[in-house]
Amino acid sequence: TFNSYAINRPQTIPLRGVIGSSRYARRLRREILDCQRDYSRNVVLFGENGSSKDMFACLIHYGSVGRRRQLGLKSGPLLFFNCGQLPGQIEQLFGREGSKSPSVLDAAGEGTLVLNSVHALPPDLRAEVANLVANGTYFSKRDGEFKATKLRVIAITEQPLSQLEGAKNKDDPMFTFIKVPALRVRRQDLRAMVKYQLRRLARLR
Repeated sequence: TFNSYAINRPQTIPLRGVIGSSRYARRLRREILDCQRDYSRNVVLFGENGSSKDMFACLIHYGSVGRRRQLGLKSGPLLFFNCGQLPGQIEQLFGREGSKSPSVLDAAGEGTLVLNSVHALPPDLRAEVANLVANGTYFSKRDGEFKATKLRVIAITEQPLSQLEGAKNKDDPMFTFIKVPALRVRRQDLRAMVKYQLRRLARLR
């Protein structure tokens, strides 16, 4: 139901960074770097389908892992959870009453939880996610109690921001918003992207 991309297996998602020198690439690179440095930031990545939002979530996580290590702090796993699943699978986010398996939040520990298609969550769960981000606590349905957590949430969405519970504008203190530009507005970067892919393919031969 959820995938863990271990720190020692970054090849699961190619971490190619932000390629190009357009103003869109420079802005995106700067915003990602800011989130890497401040590992406590919760982030909303929004943009069209196919704009590599998953990869940028990985960049934020792995960059923060390096920063935490420099400070002598522990770092947790990177977990992806698809919020557009069937209701029975969605329940695994906060756990099921009487279940022996840990919830996704339990498994995330002090790591990063990436909520893909967060706009697809039912309203009640969106409210619980907003509470998680605002207060650092969540109600574990498996254990029947509130738990504190230090995990970071990265929400990924293609929908307008107004559809996110508790994250209605860019001034919302709970999230840092990063708009991932579509490729069609980054034409200046296409040549650099093609060169990168050709070099990568040559190395794989």
